[in-house]
Amino acid sequence: MMRTLRDKKTMHIILWLLIAAFVIGFLFLASGRWLLKGDSRDPNALAQIGNDKITYADFDKIYQSAYENLFGRGEAEPTQEQTKHLKEQVLDQLIDDQIMEKTAQKLGVSVSMEDVATAIQKSRYFQDESGKFDSNTYFKVLQQNNLTPAQFEASQQRQMLVQKIQGLLNESYLYSPSDVENYRVFLNRNLKANYISLNGKTYEKNLKIAENDLKDYFDSHRENYDLKEQAKARHILISVPSTGTASDQTKAKQTLVDLHSKIISGKITFSAAASQFSQDPGSQKKGGELGWLDRGMTVKEFDEALFKLKKGEISQPIQTKFGYHLIQLEDYQGAHKSTFSEVRSKVEKQYRQEKAINQILALSGQIASKMKLNESIEQVGKDLSLGVSQTPWFNRHGDIPKMKGSITAAEALSDLYSGQWKGPLSVGEDQCFFQITEEKPAQGLKAGDPSDLAGVYETFKKDRVNLWLKDYLTAQRKELKVKTFLTD
Repeated sequence: MMRTLRDKKTMHIILWLLIAAFVIGFLFLASGRWLLKGDSRDPNALAQIGNDKITYADFDKIYQSAYENLFGRGEAEPTQEQTKHLKEQVLDQLIDDQIMEKTAQKLGVSVSMEDVATAIQKSRYFQDESGKFDSNTYFKVLQQNNLTPAQFEASQQRQMLVQKIQGLLNESYLYSPSDVENYRVFLNRNLKANYISLNGKTYEKNLKIAENDLKDYFDSHRENYDLKEQAKARHILISVPSTGTASDQTKAKQTLVDLHSKIISGKITFSAAASQFSQDPGSQKKGGELGWLDRGMTVKEFDEALFKLKKGEISQPIQTKFGYHLIQLEDYQGAHKSTFSEVRSKVEKQYRQEKAINQILALSGQIASKMKLNESIEQVGKDLSLGVSQTPWFNRHGDIPKMKGSITAAEALSDLYSGQWKGPLSVGEDQCFFQITEEKPAQGLKAGDPSDLAGVYETFKKDRVNLWLKDYLTAQRKELKVKTFLTD
């Protein structure tokens, strides 16, 4: 609980894992604050949904964020057609959000922000090396994608709400064995696809860098390279619950007073005492070891006590919201202002990574935008000067030939028809966009084993539920007499 929050070396990988959710999918907020009661004659209304409306001001908040993610990092300005299409996507999503919110209310389905917080904290993308939620990583990932915590958390709330509704549909969906078998045959077809592959390492390597650009980057990110005041520490925690009585407080404090005396007198080492008595599961097995802590990264009372100690010194019992602590300062390092020459290699590495990420984010957005306009992937490659390759025949049961680590992509592509596309999908270190070009039945397809059929059934239900939701949203738009007033 007391470990310092550190930057992850794999930040660029995490960003890739989140691109589909933040950039391509347009998972915008599902929140009633966007919608105000009013009549359809309100000049501020951009869309009318029954008795509710979406205002221009609320639309602009979401549109500007989406625009920045898709086009703000690229060198080329988007076309009028691209911006028009993006506006339509944003407005459509806002309308669908409101319909789903109304549906959830009718079904008595809800997702609390406590549920959202729990889900986010369990997400491995926001955890440190020990598997604990890392708020520093969380905020940096959101910042890189032009999202505020409120925006991301609301989008997660919407996703979880839709998942609950889908779960109810799954439970009530009727099917026949022949339906599942036909779908199994469909999934096991052999496919060919054309694809565009984007490799971050290649962009990093080929990036031309001017020394002045590196110096400017260093100046604007100087705080990331300065060495902060740090303390290497151990602690022993005797926890006291928030509902603890005065007697509980006194007992916890006295336990540490007694331990302090034993450690000072040499009867037991601090490490042994921590291993035996500390109630912090994160450090107890390591003899209370917390590692290096930046000043200001722990709770105030702990931080102030730690940085007052001399090397080797042990504090008196310190109270925090977690309980009472004994703290031992093992080592200390003062703050240091780094110079450009001292950290130039680190600056260049991070500069290359950031530029490559930005370039690929921009390209991913442009590819997706064009594909959504029904351009072929060959035309997209030509428009953006990107190479287009073709896969050999493949199916969902193994890697796409000549593409190591592509079995997950092969599975994801198995439910597409000719002409449909999907991406970005991770294939090794590459991010790929695929468009199915050919399909043919599998030869000599045997009866599926139970484990395969179970997977087919789950995919079948998910596919049918998604189709039902699409039809349902279309029907609800008609029933609610949805009107939009979007102009170029």
